[in-house]
Amino acid sequence: MSDQQSQNHEITIQSLLKAPEATLRILWQLMVNVTELINSILHHINTHPDFDTWLTEWELPASILNSFIRNAKT
Repeated sequence: MSDQQSQNHEITIQSLLKAPEATLRILWQLMVNVTELINSILHHINTHPDFDTWLTEWELPASILNSFIRNAKT
C-alpha cells in the first residue's frame, strides 16, 4: 500500500448556524440520525467476512453497501 493510501485524514469543520430554535432542533435530530446510520454501516463493513478483500481491492460493491443501508434503516 502506498503512503498516500495508508494515511488517515481527519477534517473538522466548524460553523455557526443562526436559525429559530425549532429549526435547530430539527437539524440536530437529522444529524443524530445520519451519524447513527453511518456508524452502523461502518460497523457492518468492518465486521464483514469480505472486508480484507474490499480493503485490498479498494472497492466495496454497491449492492453490499445498499444492503447495509437497508438493514440499518430497519
